[in-house]
Amino acid sequence: MERFSKEFDKERPKLFNFIKSRVKTAEEAEDVLQDIFLRGLLNLNSVESLSSITSWLYVTAKNRIIDLFRKKRELTESDYLGMDLTLEELVEDSGIGIEDDITRKWVMEEIERAIQELPRSQRDVYIFHEFDGLSYKEIAEITGDSVNTLLSRKRYAVISLREKLEDLYYEINEEY
Repeated sequence: MERFSKEFDKERPKLFNFIKSRVKTAEEAEDVLQDIFLRGLLNLNSVESLSSITSWLYVTAKNRIIDLFRKKRELTESDYLGMDLTLEELVEDSGIGIEDDITRKWVMEEIERAIQELPRSQRDVYIFHEFDGLSYKEIAEITGDSVNTLLSRKRYAVISLREKLEDLYYEINEEY
């Protein structure tokens, strides 16, 4: 328990900021942080046997944030992806001239669905790299995976997203 407690206390401020940047309120961030601490205590033996408790903390935080959004079912573009760039801006930047709010909402839902359908390992590296702006080295520290593994997962995620969103792209371009 001592090793986990020390690592949690050391990482707490950064972990709180990590969580807070992805949820709506500081209270939600504190709830997620407390949930992570409780999960660590409940799984103390397995957590303390890990080589990197810090990685476990961040992966667990990310998973709890996703769970929080799923539970609320109030996914907004930026909350869901935990990014500075909203899906709306992403769509506008892609050159797709979407004027209609209903169509815009539909496009965002399709993008969210496509990302959610990715295998978790691919989805995680894609979101960490593309939307959180983390380097592959930083992601490797969080996940414990090698940089080459992460590069491969990201490649497969991009290929899958292109395939899943190809029909959407053509459908939008036909309408406009």
